[in-house]
Amino acid sequence: INLNNADFILVGDSFIVGNGNTQKHIPSEILSRLLNKKVANIAFPGAPISYEKNLLEFQNEISKQSKIILFYFEGNDFGNKDINKNKEKKNNKSLYSEFFYKTWIYYNFLENTKDIYLRKIYPSNQVFFKLIRRNSYSINQKIFDKLYYFYKKGLSNKEFSKNKKILIKNINNKKVAFYNNYVQKTRKNTIFFTHIFKNVDVLKKIQFVIFIPTKYRVYSDFLGENLSDNLAFDFLKNEYEKLNIPVYDITNILKSEIKNEKLVYWRDDTHWNYNGIDISMKYIRKIIEEQK
Repeated sequence: INLNNADFILVGDSFIVGNGNTQKHIPSEILSRLLNKKVANIAFPGAPISYEKNLLEFQNEISKQSKIILFYFEGNDFGNKDINKNKEKKNNKSLYSEFFYKTWIYYNFLENTKDIYLRKIYPSNQVFFKLIRRNSYSINQKIFDKLYYFYKKGLSNKEFSKNKKILIKNINNKKVAFYNNYVQKTRKNTIFFTHIFKNVDVLKKIQFVIFIPTKYRVYSDFLGENLSDNLAFDFLKNEYEKLNIPVYDITNILKSEIKNEKLVYWRDDTHWNYNGIDISMKYIRKIIEEQK
């Protein structure tokens, strides 16, 4: 489908590209069949400011009748700034880290100083020197292990979980992987911001905006975590409604499928699977029909 004859153009990142899915299952193909309309996409992994620049580059090729559906992904389309920083926890973590680091540096300094001093007194091939050095390093390692044990004990499990790249959880008796960076971002109580489109000609073509949640937000209810606040969506909705462009959150639509024991994201990836795309595009079709 060419841009110059498309009824709708989907704009977004790798979710709209359809990462992890075959061509016939990507969002534009599914929506085209559901609507019986020509649906194209201008999508590539990037940031919202790039989405707008890309649209402007293709502006002469886009039909005047085309409508844009713009997608933002919670995981990487938003920046954030902490509003409720837990200074005590941060200071504790910093204190433990600093104590551990400085103590270890101090011990290494003593080791090096001791070796330099002993070399002046005894030749390095002396048995006495080697005996002291070997025992000293053995004791030093035990001290290091003990310090590291207390360092870990002083940090909360939540803080240590941040160091893991992937989290594995059970959903409907199936092991599901979560990208920890997105998990931490979803949990944060922060002020979120993102690029809001500015070009007047492009804004006129945007029919509505869709907020794509992280995998962790969608599955959170089934992991015993309450993530009722969605400040990224709130920011997006407030900014675009100032421009008279509606914004829709598909979180609950995706959650409804989990209740039916159907996964909506790939188990080993951050992107939605065939089912997630299908249910989302059906919801978008409903929005389009209601707007007529």
